[in-house]
Amino acid sequence: MKLIYALIVGFLGVGPMLVHAVPISNTDAFTGAGIDSVEGVQGGASFDGSDVDPSFVTFFSNVGTGGVASLVFTTATISLDGVRLFAANDGAGLGFRRAMSGFRFYADTDNDNIFETLLIDQVINHDYNSGQLEDVDLANNELEMALLFGGTITASHWKYEVIQGQSIGAFEGVRVQELDAIAASVPEPTALALMALGLVGLGFTKHRKA
Repeated sequence: MKLIYALIVGFLGVGPMLVHAVPISNTDAFTGAGIDSVEGVQGGASFDGSDVDPSFVTFFSNVGTGGVASLVFTTATISLDGVRLFAANDGAGLGFRRAMSGFRFYADTDNDNIFETLLIDQVINHDYNSGQLEDVDLANNELEMALLFGGTITASHWKYEVIQGQSIGAFEGVRVQELDAIAASVPEPTALALMALGLVGLGFTKHRKA
């Protein structure tokens, strides 16, 4: 019985660490990042935009349906669990222009200028309609996605690619409103204390049985 109690207490300590926090913030680890190179970008590029054009929005050129454009950037050495992507197209009535059908995110984990680690390869409904996988917003023509890596990645060189969606008229090319870093989860002090208590309880139970 004591062993079961110790295991329960230990689980309560570990459990909170397994939950990814996905904060939304105007400032994150990508703010002020150095943009090293772009392919298929119209004008400048940014990581922190808004829901209203044209401030700090990254417009990609029309590369045709299925075409790929990219952006390479550098940060301080940071540890991340994922990214949050905000995008928009020109909306119903204007046609689904500036649409994206896929998003990929890479890291250069050994600083050799080769992006060998593909962290995200997400297929996206180019209409950005309600029901999109992991779409937090669920509004037509707008996309808000929290994309987790499946593990913490530490690096300073990053790259993302956008794949052009349906190509039907003027003003095409993917529009990325904002890309935010999701910082690596840090255990709360309470969670660490509970885990330690669980481990002590487990050790005490084993000692009594011995």
